[in-house]
This record gives sequence, C-alpha cells and structure tokens, in this order.
Amino acid sequence: MKRLPSTALIFSTALSMGLSACEQVETQSKEEASSESRNVETDPSDQSSGDGSNVSADKATANADGTQGTAAPVADADVTLGMLKKDLDAIKLQLQNLDKKIDSAKLRGGGGGATASATPEEEEKASQLRTNLMKLIGEGEMGKAKGVMAELDKSYKNTSAWKSLQRRTAPELKVVGKKVPQASIGKNIDSWYVEGETNLDSGVTLLVFWEVWCPHCKKEMPELVELYNARNKQGLKILGLTRLTKSSTEEKVQKFVQDNELNYPVAKENGKIAPMFNVSGIPAAAVVKDGEIIWRGHPNGITDALWDKWLN
Repeated sequence: MKRLPSTALIFSTALSMGLSACEQVETQSKEEASSESRNVETDPSDQSSGDGSNVSADKATANADGTQGTAAPVADADVTLGMLKKDLDAIKLQLQNLDKKIDSAKLRGGGGGATASATPEEEEKASQLRTNLMKLIGEGEMGKAKGVMAELDKSYKNTSAWKSLQRRTAPELKVVGKKVPQASIGKNIDSWYVEGETNLDSGVTLLVFWEVWCPHCKKEMPELVELYNARNKQGLKILGLTRLTKSSTEEKVQKFVQDNELNYPVAKENGKIAPMFNVSGIPAAAVVKDGEIIWRGHPNGITDALWDKWLN
C-alpha cells in the first residue's frame, strides 16, 4: 500500500513554500531599494547649482545619523524577514520531529500506514478462528491454540476478533512452552504465609496469582483447598502468590489465609514472578510441568479432564 504523506510533512512543505516566497519578497524589496537609490543619484533635477551636491528633500534626504533616508526601510525589512525565517525554521523543525513521532507510533502499532477496515468476510473468518482457539485452550491443546493465534496474527490483525484477544489471551499463549526453573521462582519470594513443597522442576504445579482486595480471587482461593485435597496425592502442587498491591497488607492476607484455612503454599513475591507468566489481570493461573509452562489462563478454566490428563 502506498504511504500517504503525514499531516506534519504537508505543513512542513507548506512552510518551506512560504519561506521561499518571503525570500522572493526580500530580494524584490532590495532590488527596488537599489533601483530607487540609483535614481536618486542620477536624477538631474536634484543637482544644486550652488555647491554641486545632491540636496533633494523628497528622495534622498539625510537622516540625523548621516544615513540616507531610503536605507532604514531596507534594514527594517532585513531584520523582520530574518526573524520570520528563524521562526519558520523552528516551526519546521518541530513539525519534522512530530512526523518522526507519528511514524514511530505507527511502527509500534504494527504498520507503517493506516490499517484498512476488515471486510465482513474477514470478520466472520476471524470470529470462527477465535472460537476454535478458545475451544483448544479449554481442551488444553495449547500448541494448536498457538498455531491458530499465529494465523490470526498473520492475516486478521484488522478484525475485532483479533483485537479482543490482545489484552489477556495472546500474552498468555506467548508464555506457553517457556522454561521456569524453581531457582527463578525461589529467589523472588519474600515471605511465606503457608509453607510447603513448591519444586517446579519436577511434577505438576498450579501457580495462582491473587490479591486479597480482588473479589474473584477471594472466591477462587478457598475453592483450591478442595482441589488440593483431592489431587495432592496424585502429585499436584499448588502455589498461591501475592504482591500486596493496593489495599493489601500482611495482616489482611494472614487473616484471609487463616479464615479460609488455606492448606497449600502461599507466599509473597517481589513483583518479578508475575511478569515471567505475562500476568496482566487477576486471578491468573499457570500450570507448570517439569519446569515448563504448559497452560495459562483463569483458574476456573481448568477442568477435571485436564487434571486427569496432566497428572496421569
């Protein structure tokens, strides 16, 4: 697609044309002043019979400082045009910088020009792909889901279906397959509310990111007690991670843990673990098997069928 000139570039060009016009006016003014000066010097009617000097009062009278009367307007024009050119140059530079910023923003947005609107057929196809993608995630087929996401990235970035996946689903899929050794987790834990086994290097571990001020988290965390009791003997490990954000405090977390009798490991992390899993909203869950992320999503998105698949 041909790239159209930006608004900043158009204004910059217009200013350049204006500057050229000013320079033409300046040249013309100087030429007229020079011509007038020559006329003053050669006009016979201005010759005095007394001492032979030019004494015309209306064409070349001397100023108090000894300069000719026609020189002052030319000098004033030079100063005015010089200041105008400086101002125009400054504005031109600002617009050029603005043009660069616009280009940079377009590149960050994934294109060098305006994105064409999706056709109804493209929207329909993208919607079908999104439905298929969410189904695959629900079935734990994360590799296939990443393939569908790649197809959407390649051909359907201008659709509403693609845009709806960018806040959470796309970032979640990106970390699937990523290695997260226990050492990278352990060194970023500040304190424990409930201690227990959390070795990510072997077996299956469910990590849940939560905060005590989050109403959905306060619903999900107690429900994990039942899951832990039912699946721990099969090898499932659970680790709850909080960062104590917003109104959270040590006391509030401790009270919540005690009131809900959380019996799986719960810890405070220093804020470096959540980015490893592309956490952008809570509650958020990740399943790690033998040190590798195999699933990302919402805690209630994991079915019994998936646990049977991962633990057996």
